[in-house]
Amino acid sequence: MGHDPSTGDINTINSVDNAKISTTVGTAVFDPSTHRVKISGYQTTGDLLVIQEHGGNPIVAGKSDMTGRYGASPDFFTFAGNKYRAFYSPSTGTATSIVFDGVDPSNTACAVTGTGTLATPSP
Repeated sequence: MGHDPSTGDINTINSVDNAKISTTVGTAVFDPSTHRVKISGYQTTGDLLVIQEHGGNPIVAGKSDMTGRYGASPDFFTFAGNKYRAFYSPSTGTATSIVFDGVDPSNTACAVTGTGTLATPSP
C-alpha cells in the first residue's frame, strides 16, 4: 500500500486486481441426466477500498445467471471445468450440503469458496 508523503493518506493499493470482491447468492438447479447446473441469483461486486481522488468501483449488486457442466466425486466439486476441493454432508447417497474451496484456474490470484444446501428433494 502506498501513502501520500504530504498527507499520509493511502494513495495506491499494491494488490492483484486492486482488492476487488465478488459474492454470489442464488439457487442452483442440478440436472443429473445432463450434468448441467443453472444458477440464478444476485451478485455483489466492487472494490474493498475506494480511495478518495484515486477512484475505484463502489460495491453494487445485480442479477447473476450462470449455466455450466458440473461433476462431483467424494473429494471434489467441478463447475464449468474448474475443480474445487469439496466436503459433503454425511448421507445415504444424496448430499444435503456442500462446502467447496479452491483457486480459480483462469485467475490464480482469485480464491473461490462456496456453500450449498439441498432445498428440495429430487422429484
